[in-house]
Amino acid sequence: MLFAAERSGPTPASLGSRSRMTSVKTRCDLPSILVLWLVVLLLAGCPAGPQTVSSPHPVGERGTDGRLALELAGRPLWVAVASTPTERQRGLQDVAALADDEGMLFVYDDLDIRRYWMKDCRLDLDIVWVDAHGQVLGITEIVAPKPGATDAEIPRAVSPEPAAFVLEVTRGWCRRFGAVRGTTLRGIPTHASKRSH
Repeated sequence: MLFAAERSGPTPASLGSRSRMTSVKTRCDLPSILVLWLVVLLLAGCPAGPQTVSSPHPVGERGTDGRLALELAGRPLWVAVASTPTERQRGLQDVAALADDEGMLFVYDDLDIRRYWMKDCRLDLDIVWVDAHGQVLGITEIVAPKPGATDAEIPRAVSPEPAAFVLEVTRGWCRRFGAVRGTTLRGIPTHASKRSH
């Protein structure tokens, strides 16, 4: 803030031994104040460093709704877990939309080449192929089939290497948040992550 001070009347030096109080008038420079407030507001909106998104549950723990807290590329995810053949076959068939922090984790008891198809799925997805230690093996972006598509027209995806987990999130999620081959998926179930290659 800039203030300009003006003295009125004689100065103490001009009065000799007589001292008289001088009045000080303070004038505010309105444009300078506005600029200062603008700078303060801009700085208040700037992050001080990398921002992390907090999650209500620690990574690797389940919420009361049964979803599992995971982290991929520093971003929290709340995922439904499909660990039985019936759950894996159903997948996201009944889901109309996913938020950016939602998905589904498919858990397997072995390492194998995984084959997925989009039958009855209404969502465009990123399919993230993950090894037993949580390392991303690859990512496949896939679109939902068009209504009335024949089985031959339904999009399919195959893991690039044997996978123990498959994560499905909204299509483009991995590009937006920087998940790539070699990124670690944190919070995977420990019973599966102890398997060796």
